[in-house]
Amino acid sequence: MRKVINILSIVTLLSAAVSCVKSDRIYDNSRSEIDMDPVMSVMSKAIISGTGYPVDVPFGVFATYSSNPAGEWTSGPVQSYLENKKFIHKGDNKYGGEQPAYWPLSGSLVFAGYSPYYPDSGSVSATFDAETKTLSISNFVSDGQTDLMYFLPEVSDDKLVGLNSGASSVPAVFSHALSLVEFNVKGVDNDVTVELKGITFKDIPRMGTLTADASGCNWDEDDLSSYGDLQVFLSDEGEVLSSETPVSATSLVIPGSAVNIDLAYDAVGATSHAKTGTITPENAVMEWVAGKKYIYNITIRSGFIVIESVTTSYIYEDESGIEI
Repeated sequence: MRKVINILSIVTLLSAAVSCVKSDRIYDNSRSEIDMDPVMSVMSKAIISGTGYPVDVPFGVFATYSSNPAGEWTSGPVQSYLENKKFIHKGDNKYGGEQPAYWPLSGSLVFAGYSPYYPDSGSVSATFDAETKTLSISNFVSDGQTDLMYFLPEVSDDKLVGLNSGASSVPAVFSHALSLVEFNVKGVDNDVTVELKGITFKDIPRMGTLTADASGCNWDEDDLSSYGDLQVFLSDEGEVLSSETPVSATSLVIPGSAVNIDLAYDAVGATSHAKTGTITPENAVMEWVAGKKYIYNITIRSGFIVIESVTTSYIYEDESGIEI
């Protein structure tokens, strides 16, 4: 009888141990999913509008783990936790991993990322180095319409600031890595009719390597390659210029030295004459800076081109004309 009781006791203890294991597994599977609340650092016009992140554009995320609790990382080794993870819109202002990613049970994470997302299998390569606090994107190809952006982890006293699941959503404040160039082209009343046919950047870098850290972003001129023309506006028939409503076109460019900009147009009097003109950097803007917007207000009259260039932040204006 005693032996039977002992056996039953062992069975009871084993059952209790199994129950504990099951409880731990449930706890592991109930970890909080990592979600992010991305915004733009400044309001932008065209390409991407406003401060809200566009719901249809996935972005890439890097997370680095430390055994340090949330707060400034003071010591200890770090290791990669998420490597170029694809984050997508998941409702409201929340974005999460296409395949869900979860917070670690202890320690903390720092996050960096970029937009739009490029898979590891493509030609564009994105990396984040927690030791140097630097995000790098190589072989980015500029098509004039893709707005390359990035965000970095918080840094305090030159130390990374880790987060844990106690935080609600991870803030991701995107900065613009490109320059925005806008053209507004007008004609003149009681002058010859001018039909605008083309606006083209000449010999502009179409591919480059970006590095970004707390001091800002930099495009390595040694890595700028694939120079070529980029057409901003094209009309085979020609668009008639008026003195009131300009013909407008917008393009994103890799920051650096400005390039020549060719205008093609027809001056229509008794006969039509095809004409061209070139805006040189010396006549307008010498350098394009990341996160800045450059407005070229152009008037074409009797074959002469008059240029007024304006440099602003990467923002838009409301209907009152007041910057916000």
